[in-house]
This record gives sequence, C-alpha cells and structure tokens, in this order.
Amino acid sequence: MITIEERLEFSLSPNALFAFLADFRTLPEWDPGIVRASLRSGTATEVGATYDITSRFLGRDLPLVYRTRVYDADARFAEIAGVGDGVYATDRISIAAKEGGCRLIWQADFQLRGPIKYVDALTKPIFVQLGKKAMAGLQRRVAQGGIGETAVQPRVQA
Repeated sequence: MITIEERLEFSLSPNALFAFLADFRTLPEWDPGIVRASLRSGTATEVGATYDITSRFLGRDLPLVYRTRVYDADARFAEIAGVGDGVYATDRISIAAKEGGCRLIWQADFQLRGPIKYVDALTKPIFVQLGKKAMAGLQRRVAQGGIGETAVQPRVQA
C-alpha cells in the first residue's frame, strides 16, 4: 500500500474549506490529476454519496467510483474511498481550526491491484508527486477566493 500525506495551513474558515473539499465534485477545480467529477447518487454532505471521477494517470484517463464512508461536519473529517481498474484509494480530509484560519491534513492510501501491485515501491514517487501537484493546485484555487469567503494565499506547514 502506498500512503501519502500533505499538511497545509490556510487563512480561511475551516468550515468553508471542509465543505469545499469534502464535496468531490470540486476536485477538477484544484487537482490537475482529475479530469472530471460528478455526483452519481446521494448528497455531497452525507455518508453514502457516490461520485464518478475520471483521473489522468500516466497519460491515461482512468474512471473511478468514490463513495463517502465518513462525513462529520462538526469534526471536519471525511473519508472517501474509491475503486477503479488496478487501484483502491482512500482519501481522508481532516481540518482543524487555528488562529486566523485552519490546518488541513490530507491523507491518501492507494492499494494497487492486478499485475501493477508488484511494483508498489516503484510507483510510490509518482503518487507522492501527484499529491504535491494536487496540494499546489489547492493552494492556487484557495488564493483565487470564492470558497466561503475571500481567501489569503496559503502556506505549507513546516
């Protein structure tokens, strides 16, 4: 299994950022690895919401179906798991309030299936780079504003 984790801080309402990120329809707005995202069933703010996601990986468009397993607006925590040809993925979004904004911890686990599972170690750097590009895209998107309030440029937490 490949696990990546990114931590960022934002001068933004933690509730606004959580609502934005836990709704996977917003993925194409900030993650350059996501081509399309739509809500297949349910409501974006509830357990059981199902999303059709198209990810671009190594030059190929890969369809995935994600389902919200945990959605806790009070704790600002969501777990959304997906499956596609060759991969199981689980994303965890955790947002804590801090003075002047919030802190995001984004964890993603990828379990490769089929013949590709034997090259986990070789593909981990690719997944790490995809995570960094996604977080850079999120920083740009938040800086544009319009996520619950006018946002200030985020900074990477050391």
